[in-house]
Formats: sequence, C-alpha cells, structure tokens
Amino acid sequence: MKLKTLAAIVVLALPFGALAQTRGGGNGAQLKADVEKLMTDVKTISAGSDVTQDELQALRSAVNSIVTTGNKPDPALVSNLQTTVKNAKADGTITNAEKAQIYQAGMAVLNSANVTPAQVQAVMSAAKVIAQASNITQDDVMLIKDDIFTIINDLPKKNP
Repeated sequence: MKLKTLAAIVVLALPFGALAQTRGGGNGAQLKADVEKLMTDVKTISAGSDVTQDELQALRSAVNSIVTTGNKPDPALVSNLQTTVKNAKADGTITNAEKAQIYQAGMAVLNSANVTPAQVQAVMSAAKVIAQASNITQDDVMLIKDDIFTIINDLPKKNP
C-alpha cells in the first residue's frame, strides 16, 4: 500500500510543481520554495537507500516529458482539486473515498494540461521502482504527502 500511495503522490506532485514553475501564475516564489522543499525532503528520505542514478534519471525523464509537452492546467480544475484536498483534510483524516476523489480531481487537472495516460504511467512506474528501492517509511510518505498538498494549495487559482 505504501508504494502505491507514494507513486500516486509523486505523480501528482512533480508534474504540478513543474507545470506551475514553467507555466507561471500564482505566487511563483512560493511555488518554487514549495517544490524545493519537496525535492529536499525526497533527497533526505532517499539518502542511504538503494536507489540508483539510472532510476532517478528515469523519473526525471518521465516528469520532463510532462513538463515539456503539457500546457497550463485549467484554473477551474485546479481550484476544484484544491477544494477537494482542503475538504478531505478538514477533519484530520483522509478516507479511501476522499483519496479517490483527490486522485480523480488530480487526474482531471493533468488531463486539462494535455498530460497523457502514458506519461502518467511512466511517472508512476518510475516512482514505484524508486519507492521499492528506498525503504521508505509511513512517516516519509506522510511528509511527502504534506509537501504535495502545500504545492497543490499554492497553485494558481482561477481569476475572478
């Protein structure tokens, strides 16, 4: 379960952070800081793991494919994702149903940015390989999840 959760988290986090940085909008400095924190946490977690440079490069390549071919996501769908995450976190517990809603809202955002299912699958596959080699703990997953929710919350919102 941890591996599937981490893979889904990485799929949502990295492309959103990269798209937000390269496509503009919102508070660029804050998004950059959010993504840097995520990358620092991932690097800290992966220190001492069995993850190889080739595995990391495969993930970078998969994410880069999304960044270079994607467009700016639909602001209304980004807003919906932010609301979905906020509502799910409101009571301090995220249920399986809420996880599914977050995933669906996240996929809608990715689809609106012309990210293909093959690109998403490539990132998920690369993330799963890294997760298996990293000996990641549940606390590590929660830290990365929190970083991702921060990125999602700081994505550009729909203009009034």
